[in-house]
Amino acid sequence: MPVLGVPAALLLGAWVAVGRGLAGAAGDLVPLCTLTLALPLTALLVVAGVLLRRDARAHVPRGASLRSSLTMPAAWAVLLGFGAVLPDRVDGAGVSVLTRATDPVHLGLSAGFANILGILSFVLATGSAGSRSARTRSWTGRGSDPPGPPRDLAVPGGPG
Repeated sequence: MPVLGVPAALLLGAWVAVGRGLAGAAGDLVPLCTLTLALPLTALLVVAGVLLRRDARAHVPRGASLRSSLTMPAAWAVLLGFGAVLPDRVDGAGVSVLTRATDPVHLGLSAGFANILGILSFVLATGSAGSRSARTRSWTGRGSDPPGPPRDLAVPGGPG
């Protein structure tokens, strides 16, 4: 999973920016969505992906922490949903992938879910990057020791 972090971030950023075009729902708001939503989310997820990979390499045996392994895919799932319900304007009418797949009457529902999923996507992307950054800082400089209690707190005769 750590290998997928950066490529998934780039693909999902493109999905939020222009993915609506696959359903004919990309319109006037593509530049705005790209600058205000896709670029910041992509940057956060790329940073999280790089830190996730670094975290996975630091563990023996190699593997990312459980928190990373759950937070990153959750962010990806929310971003997939966000891109599907993010409304745009095409020929003066509001549309989204959801309204193209179902009925234009669901535009209000689409906008409501876009609001919720947009907030959750930023929370999860920031949480992914922030938790990785904090975890890296908390044990950097201990040589090759794996994350865990410091040596001075380890049980005598116990592991570590």
